[in-house]
Amino acid sequence: MRSCHEEALRHGADHGGDRDRAGHPGRHHGGARVAATAGAILAVAAAAIAALARRAPLRLVLGSGSVLQVLVVTAGAIVPAMYILGVIFAGLWVIGIWLGHRVEQASQ
Repeated sequence: MRSCHEEALRHGADHGGDRDRAGHPGRHHGGARVAATAGAILAVAAAAIAALARRAPLRLVLGSGSVLQVLVVTAGAIVPAMYILGVIFAGLWVIGIWLGHRVEQASQ
């Protein structure tokens, strides 16, 4: 006969533990808060850079936008899907800079 603790462990309730699909102990709800906070900070930073785009010097906008892209990719440490999304958007950022440079060169 198993004890209550053994039954709880068998069903994935070790130390209050919900389990993920793979059966590993689940994360605490604090992880969701950290992800939401990081996402909100990145979104506010993106909005601020977009607002500065017309008024600030080009080098400042490109530099801060590039730093933001690196931060979005590194957000994958918190939410793994951000590695993929960050690389996609960083690629679009680089293409946008390249196309902007080509258009500027063609107009001169």
